[in-house]
Amino acid sequence: MKEKLKERLAVLTDLIGVSGNEQAVIRYCMDQMRPLADEVRILPCGDLIAAFRGSEPGPSMMLAAHADEIGIHIRSISRDGFIYFGTYGGVQLKTMLASRVLLNGSKGIVKGVVGVTPAHVTPRDQWDKVPPMDSCYIDVGASSDAEVREMGLDVGTTGVVDRPLTELNRPDLVTGRCIDDRAGCSVILELAENIASGAISFKGTVYLTITVQEEVGLTGAIHATEAVKPDCFIAVDTAPCGGTPDVPERLLPTKLGCGPIITIGDTANSLTMIFPNHGMLSFAKRYAEENGIPLQRVPSPGAGATDAGGVNYVGSHCPALAVQIPRRYSHTASEVLDLNDMVYAYRLLEGFIRSNGDISFDFFEV
Repeated sequence: MKEKLKERLAVLTDLIGVSGNEQAVIRYCMDQMRPLADEVRILPCGDLIAAFRGSEPGPSMMLAAHADEIGIHIRSISRDGFIYFGTYGGVQLKTMLASRVLLNGSKGIVKGVVGVTPAHVTPRDQWDKVPPMDSCYIDVGASSDAEVREMGLDVGTTGVVDRPLTELNRPDLVTGRCIDDRAGCSVILELAENIASGAISFKGTVYLTITVQEEVGLTGAIHATEAVKPDCFIAVDTAPCGGTPDVPERLLPTKLGCGPIITIGDTANSLTMIFPNHGMLSFAKRYAEENGIPLQRVPSPGAGATDAGGVNYVGSHCPALAVQIPRRYSHTASEVLDLNDMVYAYRLLEGFIRSNGDISFDFFEV
């Protein structure tokens, strides 16, 4: 399973799917799901919802990973062919300077590089400073705005840093861009394949969903749950973790290789925290203990929200929980993941599916 998850992750992270422009990812997942599911539909917003019906009547459960990734978009093009850009999602500009980028043009992928002033003409006191966003530009080798547009690029075109998935000196550690949340998408596709083969049996209906626009407002999950109205919802996502010199344990007491993270409080914004359903939280803890699955529990895995928090934040009808795979160097093109954590997350989610209809949503569960 680990090798299959790795292969899927490599394919998925090679696709460009910046928020609002997730077509390539949704199309790939749709093609994978159609031979497996009882029903597959794409909502107008772009959400993919695949229905799998169990052997007996029962409630409905939705598991969802998000297709979109953080990235850039073209704001304007100068007369001499340089591109000024903005960002979608939580992009730190300091992680992009002098990086190669891929722009998803109407005529295909266009390669470029984020320009940076040469050290030779930069004052020493500016060497460690990040320039303002509105002065940063992309060089695609064009000499005019007309030449840029001839490449299929225009205002609104999205792009990403060019950094494919690769092993980090040992097979179980991989690094690359958009591990958040193509790792979750990989797990969802693995679950679909094993449900279709009969390896996972359950009651009721399970909806395996790939949502859009998580990074810019959690809107895809809201549309998906409103369309289906499931009896419960599980976000399959990734989360920042500690274990590095610059992230002390007191801030993030989570590490790679120690199992999925269960978020006890989902940070919707600087003032609001959304709490998961107590019954689902209790089941996750109990199932993990009984089946030897390592589990990490934290109040909030850093400043950020998941689709589970978004579902609850709008007063949704269904109880929700987030199961998150730890990752280092969040929201960069060099995120790092331990494949064993993907396997652990898969096993926990399989337990939820097998137990559909037997999980209590009782507020008094501890």
